[in-house]
Amino acid sequence: MRNRQSEIEGQFHSAPKEKHISDLHERINQTTINLTNQIGDVSRELGEVIGKLDSSNDLLKSIHTAIINGNRK
Repeated sequence: MRNRQSEIEGQFHSAPKEKHISDLHERINQTTINLTNQIGDVSRELGEVIGKLDSSNDLLKSIHTAIINGNRK
């Protein structure tokens, strides 16, 4: 009888802990999804910035070349 009571008490006390762990796992999973989405957003934005910098760099090279060629005339 005492063992059965201990077993029941153990189940009672472990159930909230398991629920707590399950809730933590869910929060970790959701946080991971959110961070992954944010990383994707930042990556796309950085790609756009790098593209604009490349275009600006090409434009500056063209201007530089035009100035050098103009000074040679």
